[in-house]
Amino acid sequence: MGFVWAAPTVDKLLREWEDRQDSFLKLNSEALRGSELKTWNLYAVCLTTDEPNESERVALAQIEEDFRAARKVARGGLSTPGDVLNALLPLIPIQTTVSVERENEVHKLRQRVKSLPQSVVETLLGGQEYSEKGVDALLKAYADKRNKD
Repeated sequence: MGFVWAAPTVDKLLREWEDRQDSFLKLNSEALRGSELKTWNLYAVCLTTDEPNESERVALAQIEEDFRAARKVARGGLSTPGDVLNALLPLIPIQTTVSVERENEVHKLRQRVKSLPQSVVETLLGGQEYSEKGVDALLKAYADKRNKD
């Protein structure tokens, strides 16, 4: 619940965001009071394609830290759909489901390491039995490799 404003410049966004927020709240105050949705979850989203300088970046961050009346997203320099998506991440529900079952990890690891010799896989994973230490070591090595890539 809230509004989105695409400002033409960072300067205009910085000068007008509060007035636009206040106008939205005033215009919609009756509907907001009657809403079943939580009003603390109200968002004011102010975006611009204009690239902010360093002091403007600080000012945009300060807007986002101001929780009076609404939560805020204030971003500049948005030029791609990915930039917009990243700016709107606070509003988007988590999209990934993560399995936390350790036994499934062992099976998944066995599937991923088919290029390794079977004897290496068995040593790492402790034969056919579940080996938490082996799984942890392999997961850490895999994560370290992904972080370097």
